[in-house]
Amino acid sequence: MMTWTRAELVDHVDQLHLAYQGREFVDELARFARESLSQDERDLLQDVLLERGAQEEARRAAERRLAERGWFRRMLRRAEERAERLRTARRPDA
Repeated sequence: MMTWTRAELVDHVDQLHLAYQGREFVDELARFARESLSQDERDLLQDVLLERGAQEEARRAAERRLAERGWFRRMLRRAEERAERLRTARRPDA
């Protein structure tokens, strides 16, 4: 039986993620762990997956902040444009 290193597990998880989506990915990962890994390797895989999950959540949070920042800037720009149109419309003709 092969002994898996952390780097090999990370690579294998990446390969599975490219090949499977959603529930199929989870099922394939569970099958791989059950059929190919010792308990110590399953513990290592769990650590890899927890780290990956934390990284994914951090990435999503960063994307959310960027999107919100962009949204806020667009709303502020629109408000400034509207205020300028209102100021222009209220000026008496000279």
